[in-house]
Amino acid sequence: MSLDPTDRNQSYILYIIIAEWDDEMNYPEIEYSKFLWWTGGLGASWFLYGYNYNNYTANLRLRTMRYLFPLVNLSMFAWVY
Repeated sequence: MSLDPTDRNQSYILYIIIAEWDDEMNYPEIEYSKFLWWTGGLGASWFLYGYNYNNYTANLRLRTMRYLFPLVNLSMFAWVY
């Protein structure tokens, strides 16, 4: 049994029907502006946490912020990269 079609019209039909035979390649479109905004927000949150590190660690009222900050930034980092 041969995979090569004997009739040339049948081979042309195979090229139209089967998507693998398309010459058109699908390339991903990277939205640089969206990732730039996410990265900027991530960097800004790291900067603000580092700038206010003494307040976050010494003040007991901000302990929720101190505990949630790594989780929120880890999720942002995973979303960006």
